Amino acid sequence: MMNTFASSAVSLMERRGIISLEDHDIYVYGFELFLYTLLSTGSLLCIGFAFNRFFETVICLAMFYMSQTYGGGFHASTHARCFAVMLIGLFVYLQSFQVSHSHLICYVICIVSVLYLWNHPLILHKNKQFLASK
Repeated sequence: MMNTFASSAVSLMERRGIISLEDHDIYVYGFELFLYTLLSTGSLLCIGFAFNRFFETVICLAMFYMSQTYGGGFHASTHARCFAVMLIGLFVYLQSFQVSHSHLICYVICIVSVLYLWNHPLILHKNKQFLASK
């Protein structure tokens, strides 16, 4: 559905002479990603608002997008799977605010997370190989 809308929007811009016909696929891809990002981020922010955790959701999404942009990480095969992973992650994150934690438990979770990532580092996406030196 998003691809159809993106393709129609790009075709309209081509007919008006705004963009060139030879770059059609690139513009469709970019517009589709723009739409997906806009819709998924808006949906996740609405969920955060519904849970009365809007600010916390903004922080979670900012960290997620920064990690994915600069580190690569997991890339789902479809937009629906990507949204599902983000949705599950957000729900787990928001539910963690409902549980009372001791500082010791927080430290243990941090140490276990660092050790796990040390032994299983993120794999750069093929489009992010330029970040390998960083």
